[in-house]
Amino acid sequence: MTINKTEIYSYQNLGPFEKFIKVTMILTLTGQQYSEKVTENCVAFWKSVGIYTDAEAKAIRKFLEAFKDETFSPGSSILFTKSANGSLTLSFSKDGSIPEAGNAAWCFPFRKAELGSKTIGIAERRG
Repeated sequence: MTINKTEIYSYQNLGPFEKFIKVTMILTLTGQQYSEKVTENCVAFWKSVGIYTDAEAKAIRKFLEAFKDETFSPGSSILFTKSANGSLTLSFSKDGSIPEAGNAAWCFPFRKAELGSKTIGIAERRG
């Protein structure tokens, strides 16, 4: 049996287990700057594939709210934990540590097909 890179990638991102992503800042950004760019990309993608609904719009508002009072200096991090059931927990770290508890959590309307691809796109985006 041969497993190709696409199958491994799909299993890592869509498998029935918790995912953890750490985004570390190299430049100072406000939470508003970061969250607006992330949500702009998500909304554009969702609209392009015809899946942007009221549920996504509500989740976007909650996401923006979670970041509104934050400022991220170089070395600080945003930590995303996504459960297999669609729950997203955000944590913020100013010193590179991993907090015990999240700053915000809610059920985010990721469909299985987008769960991995959009997160990877968000985490890898620079500038």
